[in-house]
Amino acid sequence: SRPRPLARPAAVLAAAAVVAAGVWAVPGGGGRLDLAAAAYAQTSDAGDVLFSRIAVRTVVDLPGRRDVTVSTIKQWRRGEQSLTRVTFGHEGERPQVVDAVFATTGMPRDRSSSDPLPPIDPDEGAEERELLARARHGFVEDFRRSYERGLLQDDGDATFAGRPARRYVVAAPGPEGVRQEIYLDAGTGAPLGSVDRSPVYRDAGGADDAEDGGPPARRAGEEPVGSVVSVTTVETVERLAPTPENLARLER
Repeated sequence: SRPRPLARPAAVLAAAAVVAAGVWAVPGGGGRLDLAAAAYAQTSDAGDVLFSRIAVRTVVDLPGRRDVTVSTIKQWRRGEQSLTRVTFGHEGERPQVVDAVFATTGMPRDRSSSDPLPPIDPDEGAEERELLARARHGFVEDFRRSYERGLLQDDGDATFAGRPARRYVVAAPGPEGVRQEIYLDAGTGAPLGSVDRSPVYRDAGGADDAEDGGPPARRAGEEPVGSVVSVTTVETVERLAPTPENLARLER
């Protein structure tokens, strides 16, 4: 048997953006919600164009293999329209760029290419559809939606990227062994970043299951054979005036 890969390499944009988006599924329900409320207020577009830039470093540790990928994800968003630009690649190698526009409805289009992003097979693409949905929303929107559900669990004081922070742990149901943490500035509540840890287990069904991907599945008594750790650092979140130039970024 072989270690199960984390995800099927379908939509490059979605696979890169989900790291940032998924870790912002902020659960909880108690503690210092004033900080989360401050973050919620700071991340409203309020009719402007909300711009965010985050950096993601993901380390996959498996027997005989260590893979490090780095991504920079920029998003311009206003209401249901957004432009997501992902620069990604293996650490130390020349990065690739995907520049995708999401309109109010429909699939994204890659503006760095003359072709649309490939369609998703409805019979096989549940995971890819979820990745695309998260890529479209972005980490800011996922944070806001999750905050609205009251899913935040206070985990005490911490330090993130050298700054005093408050840590919150994702408490929503999920695969065993997965831990998601987000960090807010201890004074202002500004989003600082997140850490996402997942165990990797051996594939139980052979090559086909391994190629199909999916979340790590643990069998009774089984120990993980590796891990995946993603660290997301928020570099900036700011509101831009809805000028013709800024609005043009959101057009298909």
